Amino acid sequence: MILQELGSAIPGGRVLEITTTTGCIVGCSYCPQDKFAHRQRAVSHVKHLRLEDFKRCLARVPTSVDISFAGYSEPWLNPDCTEMVEHAYARGHGIRIFTTLVGIRGWIYTACKRCAQGYS
Repeated sequence: MILQELGSAIPGGRVLEITTTTGCIVGCSYCPQDKFAHRQRAVSHVKHLRLEDFKRCLARVPTSVDISFAGYSEPWLNPDCTEMVEHAYARGHGIRIFTTLVGIRGWIYTACKRCAQGYS
């Protein structure tokens, strides 16, 4: 697929998927996280995406691109996930979150609810 076709291949526009952490405690039987974590450890032993790195990378992403927090892991196993979501939302990105809510806390729920207002 060529880059020009990418926008039409994804319903609703372009999406950048963010994996906030390597490894997952949920252990869903269908998830390939163990394979991903094994390959990632060969490159780096860093477990969580740092907020500073996320902000630096996001600065190069057009706001027409939605940011998806998923990546075969639980986004909120990274303690900076809420700040990442809020930062992306404040910059004007659409937000997509796929989670079982493992790791989410009361104030995080409130922040996500605030970001989700207006979405159905």
